[in-house]
Amino acid sequence: MKFKIFRYLVIVSILVIALSATTKAQTVIISSDPLDFTGMDYAAVQGADEEGVFVVHSNLPLESDRDRVGLRNRKYQLSYYNYGMKRRWTIPLVAGYDGAAIEGVTFFNNKLLVLSTIIDKGQNKYKLFIDVYNNKGKAEITGKNATSFAYTKSNSLEKPRLINSPGKNSLAIYINELGDQFQTINIALLDTNYTVTLSHRGKVNYGDRDLLVTDYNIADNGEFYLLGMIKDPDPIKEKKKQRIYTLFAMKAGSEEVKEYKINDSSRPMTEAAITVDKVNGNAVVTGFYADKTSFSGSGLLFAKLKIGSDDPLEIKYYPIGGDAQIKLVGERNSGVGISLFSYPIQKVVLRNDGGAIIIAEAVYLSEYSYYDYFTQSFSHRIEYHFDNIVTFSVNNEGEIEWSQMIRKEQTSLDDFGLYSSFDNYLNSNEMGILYNKDIGRNNEITAVIINKTGQQTIKRITKIGDNITILPRAGKQIDESAIVIPAISKKRLHLIQIEL
Repeated sequence: MKFKIFRYLVIVSILVIALSATTKAQTVIISSDPLDFTGMDYAAVQGADEEGVFVVHSNLPLESDRDRVGLRNRKYQLSYYNYGMKRRWTIPLVAGYDGAAIEGVTFFNNKLLVLSTIIDKGQNKYKLFIDVYNNKGKAEITGKNATSFAYTKSNSLEKPRLINSPGKNSLAIYINELGDQFQTINIALLDTNYTVTLSHRGKVNYGDRDLLVTDYNIADNGEFYLLGMIKDPDPIKEKKKQRIYTLFAMKAGSEEVKEYKINDSSRPMTEAAITVDKVNGNAVVTGFYADKTSFSGSGLLFAKLKIGSDDPLEIKYYPIGGDAQIKLVGERNSGVGISLFSYPIQKVVLRNDGGAIIIAEAVYLSEYSYYDYFTQSFSHRIEYHFDNIVTFSVNNEGEIEWSQMIRKEQTSLDDFGLYSSFDNYLNSNEMGILYNKDIGRNNEITAVIINKTGQQTIKRITKIGDNITILPRAGKQIDESAIVIPAISKKRLHLIQIEL
């Protein structure tokens, strides 16, 4: 089947077009060639063009909570598969500039872009270089000097982040410099010719101990947004971990950073996310808050900031009650007053009418140490938990139209939660959420389909005995109802295509 590439828009009309009465049967295609070459046990689909998909694989986990560990020992390869899941080629990925280290990869302008860096301690500069690969496996650009930023030796530099603009016509490189008294936002913007059209920086008047950056985004005009939690000056409230969120906005080409308060200690936030609404021209903050003075005890925040203007931030609060509140209270958190602290927001999908679909998942870690008398050494273990998923659909005023709960329980040990969590697709009719029902030997791949009115149906993609386990956070949507995703099949890492 020849696929037309689904132009993955962040904004979808999922609740506007009528739901089709027919449902296509799902198909699964497994690649004949495995992805796990010698030592390359981790993979992620980066993007797709008209002919196939780009897959990056590595000897270390990709985009994990420790994705910078072993940076100098990390190795990369790039593969390209057609839509029949046949591998066309595989090449090693190395930094095109001598001495540089690869810091990130992304799909931009229908090609794979590789970002590498050098820290020049003599000049106190952080230098950035790019390489660009096409679907023939050829490097069209090698070791191009993109830009550089000065830095203070006493400060620390975070990993560079690559952000595609909503219109996909520019790519932002964001680097945060952490200091004791303030943090510095460094932004470079590349166009489709891979030329830096904007390079500027601004200061946030909070040190690294006073502000924890939780999310970021950029508008098509280059306006940059940073969302973070600030330390409460009240030591009693800070001890209770009551989270106070603040939004920072830096206009294109300006060093001025404006601060917008999101909440206060009367409504401590549990989670928040920043999204750019291209259609309506807003930066949108959505999140959950706790309200001990209300009957429900929790609510949904919906805030808008007009892009390119000096208008104030518009904030609205809506209590979560009734059936929506009942769905959020599970066995593990039913006894606490703030039930939403367990649900980090994973995705926000903006609707054409200015509303949004919010997807949150119960995610947490358990860490423990013990003494092994056999080896006579201490061992440290991390247990990863990815449990229930909750979805909300809100209108352009932030009012909840419907909510759904997907019940699951995924627990694993010391594996970065590689086979846990979910992948999803979106089209004009429905939203589909895919996950491994049992990440052990008896796994089934399950899809939960939610239509425009919030009605939920369940599809079984594979059955026990098929021996297929997906890497949920490593896939990409390639068509209106199709996903390409790495998966373990018969103890080998393959690429599979799922059409629902």
